[in-house]
Amino acid sequence: MTRLINHPLIWLFATFLCFPSQAILAADNADAKAQRKAAQTERQQLRKARNKENQRNVKEFRTFTKSLKKEYKERGRGLDADFKVQSLELKAERDLDITAAEKELQKSMTEMMFNYQNRDNQQTIEQLRANMEKHRDRVFAIRRESALAQHKQLIEYEKKKHQLYTEQDRKALDMARKLRLTEQREPIMASAKGGELTDQETRWNEKEVKQVEKLYASNRRLLSEFHYGEELRQWEIRNKQEDFELEWKKKEELHKLNNQQTYYSLLSTAFAGGKEQIDPKEISEQLAELNAQTKSINIRYNKIRDQNKVRRKEEKRDITGR
Repeated sequence: MTRLINHPLIWLFATFLCFPSQAILAADNADAKAQRKAAQTERQQLRKARNKENQRNVKEFRTFTKSLKKEYKERGRGLDADFKVQSLELKAERDLDITAAEKELQKSMTEMMFNYQNRDNQQTIEQLRANMEKHRDRVFAIRRESALAQHKQLIEYEKKKHQLYTEQDRKALDMARKLRLTEQREPIMASAKGGELTDQETRWNEKEVKQVEKLYASNRRLLSEFHYGEELRQWEIRNKQEDFELEWKKKEELHKLNNQQTYYSLLSTAFAGGKEQIDPKEISEQLAELNAQTKSINIRYNKIRDQNKVRRKEEKRDITGR
């Protein structure tokens, strides 16, 4: 019995039963390799098809938006033409009001100068100042009212253009969604075949994730002007409103100084040679002080405008992303 167990053929047969043959292992490896290769080929084909589809869609979108922009640009020109005609009519009408008011001011000033014969009377001089300021304030109010009317007309025009181009943007984005340009595609990932991922499959997955992100980012840049257009136009309208209010706040401050400058200038000419009530040195000092205040106001408002430019540059970058 012992001789039978120790027989070489018996040991060979036992070894064959306990361990897979090299032929079987090779067959398994070849099968797994074939499966991985087939899966890799399929992934490459799917990626290629996806990229080609995106390229076709991008091309179609560019063609569509080129035509769309042309259409809305023509419609925008129609609004531009209407606004120019209306603004010219309003400006002419307001200019007539301003001219009439300025003519009345000049007439009143001349009459006041000729009527006030008693140059040594302080009460007469103060009355001249009060009447002059009253007439100049009236002219300033008419100018401000005229500017406000034209500004309101401008804002209404800007709002109409905003509505028009918002309509354009929404049509563009609707087409983008139809063409799947707003989607973030799912990456085509390799999966393990009978074990862990190979190094090649791991690299594929890493690259695929980056490629999908890059594709999405590229499409976002393509659509960006249609995404931020509405917000940007609203921001620009607010800036125009802010600029108008700032400008007239400055003009109002300068107007008060101009009234005083005009008054002292009149005293220095019309009442030259008068007696104690008119002090040429005092007038000169007052005019110098008013000139300094005028420069200070201009410097202060120029600083505000410069600060606004810096702030708006950052705000625009936040809106547009560039």
